[in-house]
Amino acid sequence: MKTDRDISDVPFETRLDDAHRQSLELIPAGLVDLSQIDETRKLTEQLMLAAASRQTEVKGVVIEDCTIRAAGDRPALLLRLYIPDGLKRPAPVLLYIHGGGFVVGNVWHFDMQCKQLSLGSELIVASVEYRRAPEHPYPAPIEDSYAALGWLFEAAAERGFDVRRIGVGGTSAGAGLAAGVSLLARDRAKYRIAFQFLEAPMLDHRKPGPTSRTIEDSRVWNQAANEAAWAAYLGADHLNREIAVYASPSLETNLSRLPSTYICISAHDLFLDETFDYAQRLLRAGVSVQFHVYEMGFHGSPRLLPAAPVSARWRTDSINALKRLAETYS
Repeated sequence: MKTDRDISDVPFETRLDDAHRQSLELIPAGLVDLSQIDETRKLTEQLMLAAASRQTEVKGVVIEDCTIRAAGDRPALLLRLYIPDGLKRPAPVLLYIHGGGFVVGNVWHFDMQCKQLSLGSELIVASVEYRRAPEHPYPAPIEDSYAALGWLFEAAAERGFDVRRIGVGGTSAGAGLAAGVSLLARDRAKYRIAFQFLEAPMLDHRKPGPTSRTIEDSRVWNQAANEAAWAAYLGADHLNREIAVYASPSLETNLSRLPSTYICISAHDLFLDETFDYAQRLLRAGVSVQFHVYEMGFHGSPRLLPAAPVSARWRTDSINALKRLAETYS
């Protein structure tokens, strides 16, 4: 008797179209080998410099770097503001938290994306340079992000931020941090977040779902890289002890009272299963959710291959969703 073939029987590259297969050739070998994090950071820097040279400049956005003075013995943080020309005040704000598996990446790597979101969605994007693991494991990255959120609220009157329309978001590990900040803000009850914007979020430190086991290509985010990143962020023994829900948001059983949410992910992304589960549980908890799964692409491909039709749709959908979220608030 014939049965449907499982996706695990289909080699990863053959699930992609020609453009995405060719884009894999642009990725240096060992990019996601986190056994040598310093080397991975160097390779990432080279890749981002090359990618930046191929991109068209986004005009009409002013960049302003601010310094957040942190409490206690924490160092000051960079918060980069992206402000569209002529934006009316008070304006909505997105606290953007960059990706990189908690261990690589920085604010400038996501300059283009933040400019596009800011200009297209007609809001201010504030991108935080949080401290990275393994030098600064949990809770440093999420507390840095929460401190940036606090600064946005405290500086709102002076800076012309609309406190009714401050949201959090990010990409990959940054989206996981954003989900954690949303939980933290809900539970601390000091700042009221208006929306969350989660692109390909990294949400669950436990063994990934079945989709992850079908992605073994060493050039893209895979199970080995994922395990190494979580170990850097939470410690090598993280699977054998209790982990806070703010560090691994999928652990939270009560997702009620969270803000309206936009979530998007590619069909061939390691995080597909955990993202789908999180979106479903948000809906069951009464949270307004818009959830997109794109039929083509892999983790990070919308940035690596911006001219691909599916990447253009991802970008347009994200901008429109963010604009809608910033306009709809209680």
